Amino acid sequence: MPSQKRRRFQIRQKAKRVEKRRKAIQLSPEEKLRIFREKKMSEKGLYEYSGMRRTLEGVDRAHRKDFTKITLELAKRFPGKKLIILDEGAGQSTFYRDLAESLRGRVNIQVIKTDIQKENRPDFIAAPEELAKLFGKDKFHLIVSTFGGVNYTNISALKAIGNIIAVLARGGEAHLIMNAENYTGISPRLKQLWKRHGNIRVRQTITANSIGHDSLNVERIAITIIKRK
Repeated sequence: MPSQKRRRFQIRQKAKRVEKRRKAIQLSPEEKLRIFREKKMSEKGLYEYSGMRRTLEGVDRAHRKDFTKITLELAKRFPGKKLIILDEGAGQSTFYRDLAESLRGRVNIQVIKTDIQKENRPDFIAAPEELAKLFGKDKFHLIVSTFGGVNYTNISALKAIGNIIAVLARGGEAHLIMNAENYTGISPRLKQLWKRHGNIRVRQTITANSIGHDSLNVERIAITIIKRK
């Protein structure tokens, strides 16, 4: 058992890490204003990015994973619980419906869709940088972002990923795909983000072709984040 002095030190260090994580995802007034303006532009049809019609099969190919199997494994990790899944930057994807159909009668799931564009009819109109404020911590057992808001954000991809870590439940997984050119600018700071969160494991994979992506032939980065229980 650590001494009382050592224990107090550990508590202070933990409090400092928590405060750093909080500040890392906190939006400035200017960033909040930019998100507000982007939502307004979307409502007027002025937003450049149009939602993609991704299927479960297309999302599986893009990530080179089988999300039906991943969800079944998560059900074993969380026995008896309804799995809450986030489709971040969903666009006009049918991923949520296809996944529910593939798991019918086997796993109880609820898929929540977020997108910054109202016309895509998400459950919540939200940028990825707003997730923690919107949902609170440790909400989702599975988070999937397939060239979503994390990739296209004009605010802060670093804060977007920080928000995804915040809303990911302990024991849950997040799977993100983004263009390599968008990843390069934040790569050095991401290493600091991983260190700040001592309770996560991260895998990053570079893919040099466009398998599963609807339109772009670009190098991609696949990021898998697993939060320890």
